[in-house]
Amino acid sequence: MRALYPDIPDSLLELLKIADGTYHREYAGEKISFYFLGSDVEAYPYYLLSAEQMRKAKADLDWLTDFINRKFDGIEIDDKIIDHAEKMCWLHFSDCMNNGGSSQLFIDFSPSPNGVKGQIVRYLNDPDQIMVIADSFDEYLRMLMNDGYDFITQSYDE
Repeated sequence: MRALYPDIPDSLLELLKIADGTYHREYAGEKISFYFLGSDVEAYPYYLLSAEQMRKAKADLDWLTDFINRKFDGIEIDDKIIDHAEKMCWLHFSDCMNNGGSSQLFIDFSPSPNGVKGQIVRYLNDPDQIMVIADSFDEYLRMLMNDGYDFITQSYDE
């Protein structure tokens, strides 16, 4: 991963050592799908992509080109995000509970002059929106902890 993304946070690499993906991954002979992460969208869970899924996703960011180049009116895009897709270097590390169709999380290594290298970007569909939700992966993890992991819900039968 470091060869593809020299600035990848050590904390993400350490997390991948513990859980290398949580979507249809096999651990101890069992296939699991486990909501492992969240975002600033309350109670909306996300999977952690595996290192291999992250590598494959690097080539799959073309769908963002028109958004990043600001070709659509009325779509909210944070000014911390560059406006030249050809200069974009993002690491896709997480998909929302519906396999990324509604929301995805990225580490942005190519911010605009208003942003910070390593900032966490959330793409949200319906309405389309691309926003910075944390200045770093470590800050993102602290946000999840401070919010009490609100993406984890429990139900109890009485």
